[in-house]
Amino acid sequence: GMSAALPLRMANAGLRMQEVGCKVGLATVLFASRAAHAQDAAVPSLSNNGETDGAITRDTVLLAAFLVLLVGGLVAAVVIVRKRHQQQEKMQQEKQNDAEVKEWLYRDQGMHGPFSNTQMRSFWVAGLINRSTEVKLVWWQRDFTKVSELFPESGTEFTRPAKMDEEEVRNSNWHRFSILSQPTGPAVPDLHWYYLSPDGKEKGPFESGKMRHWFTLGYFMENQKVRYEGQQDDDGEKWKYLKDLFTDLPEAFNTLPNGCSPAWARKS
Repeated sequence: GMSAALPLRMANAGLRMQEVGCKVGLATVLFASRAAHAQDAAVPSLSNNGETDGAITRDTVLLAAFLVLLVGGLVAAVVIVRKRHQQQEKMQQEKQNDAEVKEWLYRDQGMHGPFSNTQMRSFWVAGLINRSTEVKLVWWQRDFTKVSELFPESGTEFTRPAKMDEEEVRNSNWHRFSILSQPTGPAVPDLHWYYLSPDGKEKGPFESGKMRHWFTLGYFMENQKVRYEGQQDDDGEKWKYLKDLFTDLPEAFNTLPNGCSPAWARKS
């Protein structure tokens, strides 16, 4: 549709810019050449090498014009590549937004939302919300809370799990209200997980349902280091990459990890 046609439009626009640059360069060459000929005709050379001087002048002007043409073409090419890259990023972001759960509300002269985590992050970057803005997770909180309370460390807004999740998940009934907790297939495995934060600290334990929720929000990538209680470390490595525990990565935390039997999971 319209979004699929945008990259083609951007490419066509870039090609038009390059065409204009070429025309300008060619016009510069012609103008410079004519100017050089006019100069040779109007001002006779006083040296014995008049013809040579005229040739040098024309060659210099033509070389300068060629350089202008070359630079114009390079600039146009850079613009094309940059615009195309930006458009691809935008389309990928829109696709990700469509797949994300819209779970955030915020208050600013009225209630707005629900929005996905990625959308909230974009609002933050654009300055539409700040650390004093009151927000709420629709499936968790009863009351609105300031962003600064959910993300005490500045710079982590909507890039890490909210602080309240870690403090309250063990004793809460969040999964009863989460729209992700009502699967049409088998129940989420009953395991308790830990993950390694970017600053090297161990976080957990968290149940599989919560880890699955964070995974769907994009907090955990394929190289995220995790472990679960009772994990067999045959290779001596305590932490495992997420991609190594789940062959089918999109089903991470929704199925048993590699090497874990259903019987053992029920015991845990």
